[in-house]
Amino acid sequence: MFDATERASIRARRMEAYRPNMPPASLLKEAGIHTVIDLATNENHYGIPECLSEAILAEARDNLNHYPESSCLDLRLLLAAKHNVAAEQILVDNGLDAVIGLVGRTFLDETDEIVTASATFPAYKNIADIIGATTIEIPLTSDYQLNLEAILNACNRKTKAIFLCNPNNPTGTIFSALEFRQLMENLPSQILTVVDEAFADFVDDPDFPDTVSLLPRYPNLVILKSFSKGYPMAGLRIGYAIADTEIIDMMMRIREPFPVNRLAIAAAIAALNHPQEFTQIRQENKRIREQTIDRIKAMGFDTTQSQTNFLFVDLKQPVTPVLKQLLSKGIVLRDLSSFGYPTAVRMCLGPKKWIDAALSELAKIIETPTP
Repeated sequence: MFDATERASIRARRMEAYRPNMPPASLLKEAGIHTVIDLATNENHYGIPECLSEAILAEARDNLNHYPESSCLDLRLLLAAKHNVAAEQILVDNGLDAVIGLVGRTFLDETDEIVTASATFPAYKNIADIIGATTIEIPLTSDYQLNLEAILNACNRKTKAIFLCNPNNPTGTIFSALEFRQLMENLPSQILTVVDEAFADFVDDPDFPDTVSLLPRYPNLVILKSFSKGYPMAGLRIGYAIADTEIIDMMMRIREPFPVNRLAIAAAIAALNHPQEFTQIRQENKRIREQTIDRIKAMGFDTTQSQTNFLFVDLKQPVTPVLKQLLSKGIVLRDLSSFGYPTAVRMCLGPKKWIDAALSELAKIIETPTP
């Protein structure tokens, strides 16, 4: 008899399968929950602009039987113009999870180390674990910021790459342009610096780094961008990297031939050709974010000054029983116990009626006034 566990690679055996934030719809229905407000998953809940749906329908009607153009050239040309770089400096793939995986498979070996934050997007550690590399995790500061000085000090001769999430997921905090310049000026030039800016479209802080402008000075810099956050396209899976042409060339050698589907490419092109549609989405998110931060503080909870479409909220008590009660009401928030914060949740932002419902139920459970 074939024993899959025995025959699997050592790397596969030591990994765990991804566990989704929300129970499958069928399980929720069995529990009598038919209407769900999912604020656990970081998605864009402000509606699908018509330009996206029209582009997807047209592409499906005319070209679904054709393989996509492998290099996503038309999209890369638009992105190059947007970021003022060469198209050869851009690589597009099936979401940022795929891009991060590609970085790992291109540059990491088993003897290497990466340095990142302890409470951050887990994909960085995951790809290091798959490769067999070692991850050095640096705690956040007391105000939930990435500790760039400590990350720098943790680098050594085995360090192949550092991974920085800015804004950071799950805290929503950012590091400044000055802090980043100081890091880059002191970081050994042979260490790959990967800056994940998946949520950057929501940032309005003027101190946020303009990382793309630093590419000519730092050829070891890789910047990651997404169409899943500022653009409501998480279901299409499309993200990209901007870097020196030599880095992109090496990654293209590992990249699959057709990783991005035609519908995703068409929608991304439409999004870039209709920027005004998405400016309105970001303005609405900022308004909802500011209002919700004030309301959460009025409830007696702690939160960060998020620069994203989600909030890190410290409920000041163990969250697991609270989340179970919320789920029974059809409201899902993200438990941050696995990030080292057992009293905190992550709440994605969305329509005011969703936020009202979540805060109202939360107030009943914790017995605090609803602002």
